[in-house]
Amino acid sequence: LSCTNCNPTKASPGAATTYTVTGKDMYNCTNTDTVSVTIKTKTVSTARGDTEVCRNIVVQLHDSGGTKYTWIPATGLSNPNVADPYAAPSVTTKYMVIAQLASCQGDTNYVWVNIHQLPTVDAGPSQRIIQGSSAQLSASGTNIEAYSWGNPGTLSCDSCADPVSTTSVTAHYVVQVTSDFGCKSSDSVSVQVYCDRSQIFVPNTFT
Repeated sequence: LSCTNCNPTKASPGAATTYTVTGKDMYNCTNTDTVSVTIKTKTVSTARGDTEVCRNIVVQLHDSGGTKYTWIPATGLSNPNVADPYAAPSVTTKYMVIAQLASCQGDTNYVWVNIHQLPTVDAGPSQRIIQGSSAQLSASGTNIEAYSWGNPGTLSCDSCADPVSTTSVTAHYVVQVTSDFGCKSSDSVSVQVYCDRSQIFVPNTFT
Protein backbone atom coordinates (compact mmCIF):
# COMPACT_ATOMS: atom_id res chain seq x y z
CA LEU A 1 0.00 0.00 0.00
CA SER A 2 1.11 3.57 -0.66
CA CYS A 3 -0.06 4.41 2.88
CA THR A 4 -2.00 2.64 5.62
CA ASN A 5 -3.75 5.58 7.32
CA CYS A 6 -5.06 7.54 4.34
CA ASN A 7 -7.99 7.44 1.99
CA PRO A 8 -7.66 6.69 -0.85
CA THR A 9 -4.53 4.54 -0.96
CA LYS A 10 -2.81 2.78 -3.85
CA ALA A 11 -2.34 -0.99 -3.73
CA SER A 12 0.21 -2.92 -5.81
CA PRO A 13 0.32 -6.47 -4.43
CA GLY A 14 2.50 -9.18 -5.93
CA ALA A 15 -0.26 -11.76 -5.50
CA ALA A 16 -4.01 -11.81 -4.93
CA THR A 17 -4.64 -10.01 -1.62
CA THR A 18 -7.65 -9.17 0.56
CA TYR A 19 -7.30 -5.90 2.46
CA THR A 20 -9.23 -4.97 5.62
CA VAL A 21 -9.92 -1.32 6.33
CA THR A 22 -11.05 0.04 9.69
CA GLY A 23 -12.79 3.38 9.96
CA LYS A 24 -13.26 5.41 13.16
CA ASP A 25 -15.51 8.42 13.71
CA MET A 26 -15.17 11.37 16.03
CA TYR A 27 -16.73 9.37 18.88
CA ASN A 28 -14.20 6.57 18.48
CA CYS A 29 -16.83 4.27 17.00
CA THR A 30 -15.27 1.85 14.49
CA ASN A 31 -16.34 -0.39 11.69
CA THR A 32 -14.46 -2.57 9.22
CA ASP A 33 -14.84 -3.77 5.66
CA THR A 34 -12.73 -5.73 3.18
CA VAL A 35 -11.71 -5.36 -0.46
CA SER A 36 -9.95 -7.94 -2.62
CA VAL A 37 -7.42 -7.29 -5.37
CA THR A 38 -6.83 -10.07 -7.89
CA ILE A 39 -3.79 -10.25 -10.15
CA LYS A 40 -4.06 -10.41 -13.92
CA THR A 41 -0.62 -11.62 -15.06
CA LYS A 42 0.89 -11.68 -18.52
CA THR A 43 1.38 -14.99 -20.30
CA VAL A 44 5.02 -15.91 -20.80
CA SER A 45 5.50 -18.09 -23.87
CA THR A 46 8.41 -19.40 -25.92
CA ALA A 47 8.32 -19.97 -29.67
CA ARG A 48 10.80 -21.83 -31.85
CA GLY A 49 10.99 -23.16 -35.37
CA ASP A 50 12.96 -20.57 -37.35
CA THR A 51 14.15 -22.47 -40.38
CA GLU A 52 14.95 -22.34 -44.09
CA VAL A 53 13.77 -25.09 -46.40
CA CYS A 54 12.98 -25.81 -50.04
CA ARG A 55 9.51 -25.02 -51.28
CA ASN A 56 6.95 -27.82 -50.73
CA ILE A 57 8.82 -29.08 -47.64
CA VAL A 58 6.60 -29.23 -44.55
CA VAL A 59 8.03 -27.98 -41.24
CA GLN A 60 6.56 -27.87 -37.75
CA LEU A 61 6.36 -24.68 -35.71
CA HIS A 62 6.30 -24.65 -31.90
CA ASP A 63 5.07 -22.42 -29.09
CA SER A 64 4.53 -23.17 -25.40
CA GLY A 65 3.33 -21.44 -22.26
CA GLY A 66 -0.33 -20.84 -23.12
CA THR A 67 -3.62 -22.68 -23.35
CA LYS A 68 -4.86 -20.76 -26.38
CA TYR A 69 -2.85 -20.01 -29.53
CA THR A 70 -3.40 -17.90 -32.61
CA TRP A 71 -0.95 -18.02 -35.54
CA ILE A 72 -1.01 -15.17 -38.08
CA PRO A 73 -1.15 -15.45 -41.06
CA ALA A 74 -2.99 -18.76 -41.35
CA THR A 75 -1.72 -19.25 -44.92
CA GLY A 76 0.19 -22.50 -45.31
CA LEU A 77 -0.64 -23.76 -41.79
CA SER A 78 -2.35 -27.05 -40.95
CA ASN A 79 -4.18 -25.38 -38.04
CA PRO A 80 -3.61 -21.76 -36.89
CA ASN A 81 -5.10 -22.41 -33.42
CA VAL A 82 -2.78 -25.09 -31.99
CA ALA A 83 0.61 -24.85 -30.33
CA ASP A 84 2.48 -26.88 -32.95
CA PRO A 85 1.04 -26.41 -36.43
CA TYR A 86 2.64 -27.75 -39.62
CA ALA A 87 3.67 -25.09 -42.12
CA ALA A 88 4.24 -25.26 -45.87
CA PRO A 89 4.23 -21.68 -47.16
CA SER A 90 5.02 -21.02 -50.81
CA VAL A 91 7.14 -17.94 -50.02
CA THR A 92 9.23 -16.77 -47.09
CA THR A 93 6.82 -16.01 -44.24
CA LYS A 94 7.11 -14.40 -40.81
CA TYR A 95 4.52 -16.03 -38.55
CA MET A 96 3.25 -14.23 -35.45
CA VAL A 97 1.89 -16.38 -32.62
CA ILE A 98 -0.19 -15.02 -29.74
CA ALA A 99 -0.25 -17.31 -26.70
CA GLN A 100 -2.70 -16.78 -23.88
CA LEU A 101 -2.96 -18.52 -20.52
CA ALA A 102 -6.47 -18.47 -19.05
CA SER A 103 -7.53 -14.81 -18.73
CA CYS A 104 -3.99 -13.47 -18.59
CA GLN A 105 -2.70 -10.96 -21.08
CA GLY A 106 -1.43 -12.66 -24.23
CA ASP A 107 2.23 -12.95 -25.18
CA THR A 108 3.45 -12.50 -28.76
CA ASN A 109 6.34 -14.24 -30.52
CA TYR A 110 7.54 -14.58 -34.11
CA VAL A 111 8.82 -17.51 -36.19
CA TRP A 112 10.50 -17.17 -39.60
CA VAL A 113 10.17 -19.80 -42.33
CA ASN A 114 12.59 -18.90 -45.11
CA ILE A 115 11.60 -20.59 -48.39
CA HIS A 116 14.12 -21.41 -51.14
CA GLN A 117 12.43 -21.76 -54.51
CA LEU A 118 12.91 -24.94 -56.54
CA PRO A 119 15.07 -24.84 -59.66
CA THR A 120 13.28 -25.11 -62.98
CA VAL A 121 14.37 -27.55 -65.67
CA ASP A 122 13.31 -28.53 -69.19
CA ALA A 123 14.93 -31.68 -70.56
CA GLY A 124 14.07 -30.66 -74.12
CA PRO A 125 11.85 -32.30 -76.76
CA SER A 126 11.73 -36.02 -77.32
CA GLN A 127 13.74 -37.23 -80.32
CA ARG A 128 13.57 -39.96 -82.96
CA ILE A 129 16.81 -41.30 -84.43
CA ILE A 130 17.97 -44.07 -86.74
CA GLN A 131 19.71 -46.93 -84.99
CA GLY A 132 23.44 -46.39 -85.02
CA SER A 133 23.24 -42.61 -84.84
CA SER A 134 23.28 -40.35 -81.79
CA ALA A 135 20.98 -37.79 -80.20
CA GLN A 136 22.09 -34.50 -78.70
CA LEU A 137 20.21 -33.86 -75.46
CA SER A 138 20.02 -30.40 -73.95
CA ALA A 139 18.54 -29.48 -70.57
CA SER A 140 17.97 -25.88 -69.53
CA GLY A 141 16.41 -24.01 -66.64
CA THR A 142 16.99 -21.56 -63.83
CA ASN A 143 18.69 -21.65 -60.43
CA ILE A 144 20.64 -24.79 -61.39
CA GLU A 145 23.85 -25.71 -59.64
CA ALA A 146 24.24 -29.33 -60.76
CA TYR A 147 22.81 -31.87 -63.23
CA SER A 148 22.36 -35.61 -62.81
CA TRP A 149 21.09 -37.83 -65.65
CA GLY A 150 19.65 -41.28 -65.17
CA ASN A 151 20.58 -44.21 -67.44
CA PRO A 152 24.15 -42.89 -67.71
CA GLY A 153 25.59 -45.90 -69.57
CA THR A 154 24.40 -44.59 -72.92
CA LEU A 155 25.27 -40.93 -72.34
CA SER A 156 28.52 -39.11 -73.01
CA CYS A 157 28.28 -37.59 -69.52
CA ASP A 158 25.79 -37.81 -66.67
CA SER A 159 26.52 -34.50 -64.91
CA CYS A 160 26.41 -31.97 -67.75
CA ALA A 161 23.53 -30.06 -69.30
CA ASP A 162 23.89 -31.42 -72.85
CA PRO A 163 25.05 -35.04 -73.04
CA VAL A 164 25.00 -37.11 -76.24
CA SER A 165 22.91 -40.28 -76.28
CA THR A 166 24.23 -43.31 -78.22
CA THR A 167 21.50 -45.70 -77.19
CA SER A 168 20.73 -48.58 -79.56
CA VAL A 169 17.20 -49.03 -78.25
CA THR A 170 14.46 -46.61 -77.33
CA ALA A 171 15.40 -44.97 -74.02
CA HIS A 172 13.78 -42.70 -71.44
CA TYR A 173 16.09 -40.26 -69.67
CA VAL A 174 15.38 -38.34 -66.44
CA VAL A 175 17.51 -35.34 -65.52
CA GLN A 176 17.50 -34.14 -61.93
CA VAL A 177 18.82 -30.65 -61.17
CA THR A 178 19.93 -29.22 -57.83
CA SER A 179 20.03 -25.59 -56.72
CA ASP A 180 22.80 -24.02 -54.66
CA PHE A 181 20.70 -24.62 -51.52
CA GLY A 182 20.08 -28.28 -52.42
CA CYS A 183 16.52 -28.00 -53.74
CA LYS A 184 15.74 -30.49 -56.51
CA SER A 185 13.54 -30.69 -59.60
CA SER A 186 13.45 -33.09 -62.54
CA ASP A 187 12.19 -33.54 -66.09
CA SER A 188 12.36 -36.33 -68.65
CA VAL A 189 12.97 -36.85 -72.35
CA SER A 190 12.67 -39.89 -74.63
CA VAL A 191 14.90 -41.01 -77.49
CA GLN A 192 13.07 -43.34 -79.87
CA VAL A 193 15.28 -45.57 -81.99
CA TYR A 194 14.03 -47.04 -85.29
CA CYS A 195 15.44 -48.85 -88.33
CA ASP A 196 15.10 -47.98 -92.03
CA ARG A 197 15.93 -49.77 -95.27
CA SER A 198 19.44 -48.32 -95.45
CA GLN A 199 20.41 -50.47 -92.46
CA ILE A 200 19.17 -53.77 -93.89
CA PHE A 201 20.68 -55.68 -96.84
CA VAL A 202 18.38 -58.15 -98.52
CA PRO A 203 20.17 -60.18 -101.21
CA ASN A 204 18.28 -61.00 -104.40
CA THR A 205 20.43 -64.02 -105.21
CA PHE A 206 21.20 -67.03 -103.07
CA THR A 207 23.76 -69.81 -103.48
